[in-house]
Amino acid sequence: MTAQIHAAPIASVGAWLKSVGSPLTETDLVDALQEARRPQETAALSHADQAFWDEHAGIPAGGRVGSKGSLVNVVDVVSSAAASLTAADVAANLEVAAATVRHYRTDGSLYSHKRGRNVFFPTWQFTDGLAAALPSLAAVLAVMPADLHPRAVEGFFKTPTPDLSRNGQPTSPREWLMTGGSAAAVVRLAEYVGAGY
Repeated sequence: MTAQIHAAPIASVGAWLKSVGSPLTETDLVDALQEARRPQETAALSHADQAFWDEHAGIPAGGRVGSKGSLVNVVDVVSSAAASLTAADVAANLEVAAATVRHYRTDGSLYSHKRGRNVFFPTWQFTDGLAAALPSLAAVLAVMPADLHPRAVEGFFKTPTPDLSRNGQPTSPREWLMTGGSAAAVVRLAEYVGAGY
């Protein structure tokens, strides 16, 4: 008979955030929850549009989608942060000064996004155990819209596409660049994203 090992329960949200390696604090999580509860500005619908909405939308117009939608947003914030590094982490991993990381961020050599007061550097853009940036990353980022949602940017780099095939198998832009594929091919794909295709 195999003995079952049970992990000790986590006593607080702060302890859980720390256990998953998230740079968020409990205060950041409260801020995300507050943002999720903030009323959204909506335009008034005409009577006919209101009737159509009520019949076909499945959710009440003018009302808020339930708390599940808000929680999904908060979970997205936490999971995104857990799969990201702080500027200090990046500096330590790349063995560069903090000022160099700030420069990489402003010149587009590394991708980052801000959530509240925090700047996140997603881990998908690093290779070699997080010790190096993805080859040709800056060239690809240069043609992508600066305001593209972080999940869309991640999806672009991590989703296999037939446009980048190896041995008949679709490859993601990230994998393509990591294995020495042509940066120009990925830049062309990124230009389509920038053009809204």
